[in-house]
Amino acid sequence: MFDQLIFQKTSSIDVEPLLHGQVHLWWVSLAITDQQQHAFHALLSEHQQKKLQRLADAEKRRFYIAGRGYLRQFLEHYCSAEQAIELQFGEHGKPSLKNNEQQLCFNYTDTCGYGLFAFSLASQLGIDVESSHRSGKFDRVIQRRFSPEEQYLRDHNVEQFLRCWTRKEAYGKAIGAGLNYPLREHVMCVDLSQSEFKLKNQNWYGQQFSIQQPVCEAYGDVAKNAKENYIACLFSEGENAKTLKTFCLSEN
Repeated sequence: MFDQLIFQKTSSIDVEPLLHGQVHLWWVSLAITDQQQHAFHALLSEHQQKKLQRLADAEKRRFYIAGRGYLRQFLEHYCSAEQAIELQFGEHGKPSLKNNEQQLCFNYTDTCGYGLFAFSLASQLGIDVESSHRSGKFDRVIQRRFSPEEQYLRDHNVEQFLRCWTRKEAYGKAIGAGLNYPLREHVMCVDLSQSEFKLKNQNWYGQQFSIQQPVCEAYGDVAKNAKENYIACLFSEGENAKTLKTFCLSEN
């Protein structure tokens, strides 16, 4: 089993400086107040506003606003005082900073009302996270998106599938393509039990981990001690693993 990350709880974004060779990971609840939603909505760029308008589901809209609002706050923390927080978007929508002299790189993903943010210096990133309780037609995904070497995963459990799938999504985000790359030509199933791995003949290093989140007590007494498990993967540019510094933004 790969590593379970423990996140240091903090009520403030003002944490230790980000150093070269590190990745700061933030785990954040996207359940925001109406006041926060209003404030975060005002921070959206024109590109983000257009994407928001295409979301019909009210909850998805709220999570979208929360994720981009928190991203703006994190960028303001990590950027120098002189840095203007202005985003640009790649061909497939990957955001980056304009006029980025300090070479701050970042990536963001979300699932089930939680956001996972990654920040580094001078190293492109891609990150993905999925709930282990995710359901769907995995056979069809494996058939269409997985390489011949990965077809055996149809006979394995959901967790094995998600380990491979988060690798594919994180890699696509790292290279700025999303899922618009030939997924079947990229074999990600090698050493699925390993926390760290290097892509063959490529300058990308993968780090895979799990996150446990207590289930909200609102679901009843039975759920008070229950935990939801999430599977995540981070790709960073380079030959070696980055040092991970992990933080959980908490209201308490």
